[in-house]
Amino acid sequence: MRLEGIRRIAVIRRDGIGDMLNSTPAIDSLRLSYPGAEIIVLCKPVQADLLHNNPSVDLIIPVDPSTTAGKLDFIRALRRFRPNLAISLQNAWLTNLAAGLSGAEHRAGWKGKRFSSLLNIKADYRYAKGERHEAARNLDLIKLVCHRLAPLRPRLYLTDEELGVGWEILKVEGLRPDRPWCAIHPGGSSPDKLWTPEGFARIGEMVRERLGMDVALIAGPREKRIAERIASMMRFSPPILLPENVRVLGSILKHASLLICNDSGPMHIAAALGVPTVAIFGPTDHVRWAPLNERARIVRRRMPCFPCSAHKCKRGYECIKALPAEEVWRGVVEVVEGAEHTGDRLLEDR
Repeated sequence: MRLEGIRRIAVIRRDGIGDMLNSTPAIDSLRLSYPGAEIIVLCKPVQADLLHNNPSVDLIIPVDPSTTAGKLDFIRALRRFRPNLAISLQNAWLTNLAAGLSGAEHRAGWKGKRFSSLLNIKADYRYAKGERHEAARNLDLIKLVCHRLAPLRPRLYLTDEELGVGWEILKVEGLRPDRPWCAIHPGGSSPDKLWTPEGFARIGEMVRERLGMDVALIAGPREKRIAERIASMMRFSPPILLPENVRVLGSILKHASLLICNDSGPMHIAAALGVPTVAIFGPTDHVRWAPLNERARIVRRRMPCFPCSAHKCKRGYECIKALPAEEVWRGVVEVVEGAEHTGDRLLEDR
């Protein structure tokens, strides 16, 4: 479907890194369907950083809605834009309210959540766990207002200057351009997503010993301690990289030959950059949040209790905490298959 007379389009999200990157195919679909319209994205500041240089976005409005004042600013910022079409891409009451109060003639979003009655174009939100990817869900909504859909591929656009910054950081840490290297990110947004420090230490040693690759740990501001603990368990001393924001993180990961990580924001950044990835999943929905990257593999234990309510687990998160390093290693081998276990092909493809 294509609406007539659309000059300004507002896309509204306020959740996480993976959510925004998996929204980029929907935003690309809007650009394909309405090439002459001005497209803005109203989102949190960390999400805004992911959209810089995106050719499908004309304006990014970052607002932190974590306080009452921030929520009011969120709504006011959208009203000032005066869109013809406002899309609550997140299934949440605040984004529904913002779209409903935007003044737009066309207000699209999901049925069911509070304030969805303010929307006049609505899609059913009836997805079982393990059924459909987040990016595909976004397109299920966006196709109600678009007649052309973009490929199901997240996008993150880095400049040559940003890539140069990432490479300089790696050189300072002793990582050489003529050697493939593996990034390990052991963090995540909640404890149920975290594989064990012992497991990460072991897989790091296996990658170094069996593939001959350098290994570096990557950590966010609250993950430095766990990275230091993992480094202390290894038989060598890997550098610990502490990128200051998501764009610097992306500029580092783009140079990586391989990423091993939990289900996390960096996993989705790597997917958007085409970085070979082994992603470790626990109780979270591996179908919904899989990295959309042909060079990625998911490693998880099949448990009779999936799908589950992860935060009320009575098994001590056995699905991820008891995952052996050998299972993760099999995922690594699948990613580098055909490279004769040296990492040379990954270096060539980088």
